[in-house]
Amino acid sequence: MINLKENQEVKATNSVKKISYKGELKSFPIYRIPIDLLYYNIQNDRIATYVSKRESINGKLNMENREEFNDILGEYIMNSNETAFLRTLKNIKALGQREPGIVLNNGVVIDGNRRFTCLRKIYEERKDKNDFYFEAVILDMESNPRDIKLLELEVQHGQDEKVDYNPIEKLVGIYNDVIKNKILTVEEYAKSIAITIGEMNRFVEQAEIMEEFLEYINAPEQFYIARELELIGPIIEIQKIKRITANDEWRLKKVILFDNLIAKPKNNISKMLQEIGEIMKSDNYDMYFEEHFEMSKKIKEKIKQAPSMDTHFIKSEIRANKEIACTLRDNFDKVSEMNKKIIIKKLPVDMIENVKSILDKIDEETMIKLSGVDRENFLYALRIVKIKIENMEKKMNE
Repeated sequence: MINLKENQEVKATNSVKKISYKGELKSFPIYRIPIDLLYYNIQNDRIATYVSKRESINGKLNMENREEFNDILGEYIMNSNETAFLRTLKNIKALGQREPGIVLNNGVVIDGNRRFTCLRKIYEERKDKNDFYFEAVILDMESNPRDIKLLELEVQHGQDEKVDYNPIEKLVGIYNDVIKNKILTVEEYAKSIAITIGEMNRFVEQAEIMEEFLEYINAPEQFYIARELELIGPIIEIQKIKRITANDEWRLKKVILFDNLIAKPKNNISKMLQEIGEIMKSDNYDMYFEEHFEMSKKIKEKIKQAPSMDTHFIKSEIRANKEIACTLRDNFDKVSEMNKKIIIKKLPVDMIENVKSILDKIDEETMIKLSGVDRENFLYALRIVKIKIENMEKKMNE
């Protein structure tokens, strides 16, 4: 097992780095560590999202072969944000590593994946081990999942450069660490990223919906699909609907929502899901569901046909299917239009009720005390309102 501080190739520097550690800002010495002693943290939310895709295709990653393991994850980090990677690579080549990272004593990189990847790339190009080290704080702590995740969250929250995480990657972390593995409680996670329990519970709900959708399409925990399809907006709209839906109703309602999400019959699927939520509250919902049901069976058959569900299959076999798209779109448009007509028809009733509500709020004691211009303006407006009401009554009684 690696013990970096006992390794003679690891050299202490005269510099220190301040980091937020266990809720306190502390200073730690910086070390120069040969890059071949280090490896990526598979618990990192961004890396975990990629690993779900990699392992679904190629099987379990072999962490015992550190070089191969690092090569696979390093290539992903390079490609996941090529612009940022090349910018960091250029800076390190010109100026060296200016911002130290954070590693555990067993070699796990907790902070500085991109910088570590750049140094590995430079080392690969120049083949000169003596010139390239990863400068980092070395923390003496047990490398259990809970401690690693708490440290990662504290560091991530405490530095401005961490804002480029994809929202889906954040949900993946919450799903893995709070829901599935129960490494952290809702309260611990919320405290680590400085949000309220209410906000945290909303994220937990979104993570649950993400996984519920993946299970619906026979791709449990294939989180890369949610990222590649950019599902954060639709998930938020579905969450709003689920929050006002009884548990016994959700089983059927989610069929409509998830079918439309995977088929995407309209470009703005978030807006469509929002409007479907309005249909579900209307008298036309039963008709909408009945007409949807036949197409739902065809979508389920398509899902079953997938040799291995992935983004390519969804786009080429489901979203590109004109029969599915047109049927879902036509059913939605028809019922949506019916709902709009009902709203327009009820609009005069809603408006006159609003007028009554406003009139009820006028304080008569204050009204009779009006004087001067205010009194004249009030009486003029009152006469206009009276004339309009009389005209409306006349038209209603014709």
